[in-house]
Amino acid sequence: MLGISTDCYLIASFFRQALASSAMLGVPNAFRCAVACDAFERVAPLTGRFEGVLGLVWREIVRCLYSDYTPELPGAGAKVYAMRTPFFVEARRLQQMVDELRVQATLDSQKREADTDAADQKGRLLSKTLGKMNRVLGISQGMSEVEIVKLKMEGLEKLLAEALAELESHKTGDKLDKLVRLWMQLSTEQQVMTSNDL
Repeated sequence: MLGISTDCYLIASFFRQALASSAMLGVPNAFRCAVACDAFERVAPLTGRFEGVLGLVWREIVRCLYSDYTPELPGAGAKVYAMRTPFFVEARRLQQMVDELRVQATLDSQKREADTDAADQKGRLLSKTLGKMNRVLGISQGMSEVEIVKLKMEGLEKLLAEALAELESHKTGDKLDKLVRLWMQLSTEQQVMTSNDL
């Protein structure tokens, strides 16, 4: 009888020391879980006739505690328990993973919204450009050839007037060179139209 109480006292003493030394780690933690499992396994044989029932219950408790349970795990000792992964550690890891994925999903959503906004802006700009081009094409298609030629002639007259004004403002030799350069920039059709008007 004296041996049982001494063993229980020693187990309780070691267990209290382990709990005190791991107090800074927070609860629950894998170390405290391993020490508690080891202490239970050391005390269970001292219970006499209840040892069998406690052994059955203990195997189920260990199965419920550790995510990487194997049938050899019960009775393996504190070192083996410390190397295993309790469900609460796995739950923390999964929660951290979920939080990281949630942050990533938020960032992806913001990027997708920014990309969508940029695409919408490009689409609106393209629609405006196409609308203007369609109006220009519609105007030119609705005009007769005479009206189109008149518009071209007006444009040529403006160019010629600008060239003449610039010619007057510069020296005669420079003006003539510039006029020749401007003349050379005109297409053959424009040169013919301009020479007919002159």
